[in-house]
Amino acid sequence: MKPEILNIFKDFQSNAIINNVVNETFIALIAKKDKCEKASNYRPISLTIALYKIIAKVIAGRLEPTLPETISEYQMAFVKGRQIIDAILIANEVVDY
Repeated sequence: MKPEILNIFKDFQSNAIINNVVNETFIALIAKKDKCEKASNYRPISLTIALYKIIAKVIAGRLEPTLPETISEYQMAFVKGRQIIDAILIANEVVDY
Protein backbone atom coordinates (compact mmCIF):
# COMPACT_ATOMS: atom_id res chain seq x y z
CA MET A 1 0.00 0.00 0.00
CA LYS A 2 2.92 2.33 0.70
CA PRO A 3 3.94 2.69 -3.00
CA GLU A 4 0.36 3.61 -3.96
CA ILE A 5 0.21 6.31 -1.29
CA LEU A 6 3.58 7.71 -2.37
CA ASN A 7 2.43 7.74 -5.99
CA ILE A 8 -0.69 9.70 -5.03
CA PHE A 9 1.48 12.24 -3.16
CA LYS A 10 3.93 12.53 -6.07
CA ASP A 11 1.08 12.92 -8.55
CA PHE A 12 -0.49 15.63 -6.40
CA GLN A 13 2.83 17.43 -5.98
CA SER A 14 3.66 17.45 -9.68
CA ASN A 15 0.18 18.00 -11.15
CA ALA A 16 -1.73 19.66 -8.27
CA ILE A 17 -4.55 17.17 -8.84
CA ILE A 18 -6.00 14.89 -6.17
CA ASN A 19 -7.10 11.44 -7.25
CA ASN A 20 -10.92 11.17 -7.27
CA VAL A 21 -10.82 8.19 -4.92
CA VAL A 22 -9.01 10.26 -2.29
CA ASN A 23 -11.54 13.07 -2.57
CA GLU A 24 -14.64 10.92 -1.91
CA THR A 25 -16.82 11.74 1.07
CA PHE A 26 -19.58 9.60 2.51
CA ILE A 27 -22.46 11.17 4.39
CA ALA A 28 -23.94 9.17 7.26
CA LEU A 29 -27.05 10.08 9.21
CA ILE A 30 -26.79 9.84 12.99
CA ALA A 31 -30.00 9.79 15.03
CA LYS A 32 -30.39 12.63 17.55
CA LYS A 33 -33.10 10.79 19.51
CA ASP A 34 -34.17 7.21 20.11
CA LYS A 35 -37.29 7.41 17.93
CA CYS A 36 -36.66 9.30 14.72
CA GLU A 37 -39.80 9.87 12.72
CA LYS A 38 -38.73 13.11 11.02
CA ALA A 39 -35.71 13.88 8.88
CA SER A 40 -34.87 16.75 11.25
CA ASN A 41 -34.17 14.17 13.98
CA TYR A 42 -31.03 13.07 12.15
CA ARG A 43 -27.64 14.76 12.09
CA PRO A 44 -25.56 14.30 8.94
CA ILE A 45 -21.83 13.76 9.34
CA SER A 46 -19.32 13.43 6.54
CA LEU A 47 -16.75 10.66 6.54
CA THR A 48 -13.62 11.31 4.52
CA ILE A 49 -10.89 8.89 3.57
CA ALA A 50 -7.87 9.04 5.89
CA LEU A 51 -5.52 9.72 2.98
CA TYR A 52 -7.39 12.95 2.22
CA LYS A 53 -6.85 14.07 5.81
CA ILE A 54 -3.14 13.23 5.58
CA ILE A 55 -2.77 15.25 2.35
CA ALA A 56 -4.60 18.19 3.94
CA LYS A 57 -2.28 18.02 6.99
CA VAL A 58 0.81 17.98 4.77
CA ILE A 59 -0.43 20.98 2.76
CA ALA A 60 -1.28 22.90 5.94
CA GLY A 61 2.15 22.13 7.38
CA ARG A 62 3.90 23.40 4.26
CA LEU A 63 1.80 26.57 4.07
CA GLU A 64 2.12 27.48 7.76
CA PRO A 65 5.63 29.04 7.53
CA THR A 66 4.46 31.40 4.76
CA LEU A 67 1.36 32.64 6.57
CA PRO A 68 2.95 35.52 8.53
CA GLU A 69 4.00 37.22 5.27
CA THR A 70 0.75 36.39 3.49
CA ILE A 71 -1.90 37.21 6.08
CA SER A 72 -2.44 40.78 7.23
CA GLU A 73 -1.43 41.69 10.76
CA TYR A 74 -5.01 42.85 11.27
CA GLN A 75 -6.45 39.39 10.56
CA MET A 76 -7.25 37.98 13.99
CA ALA A 77 -9.54 35.00 13.43
CA PHE A 78 -8.34 31.60 12.23
CA VAL A 79 -4.65 32.43 12.69
CA LYS A 80 -2.53 30.45 15.13
CA GLY A 81 -1.60 32.56 18.14
CA ARG A 82 -4.27 35.20 17.45
CA GLN A 83 -7.82 35.36 18.72
CA ILE A 84 -10.84 37.33 17.58
CA ILE A 85 -11.42 38.35 21.20
CA ASP A 86 -8.20 40.42 21.02
CA ALA A 87 -9.70 42.53 18.23
CA ILE A 88 -12.89 43.00 20.24
CA LEU A 89 -10.91 44.12 23.29
CA ILE A 90 -8.87 46.58 21.20
CA ALA A 91 -12.02 48.00 19.62
CA ASN A 92 -13.58 48.36 23.06
CA GLU A 93 -10.51 50.23 24.35
CA VAL A 94 -10.59 52.59 21.34
CA VAL A 95 -14.27 53.36 21.92
CA ASP A 96 -13.70 53.98 25.64
CA TYR A 97 -10.72 56.25 24.94
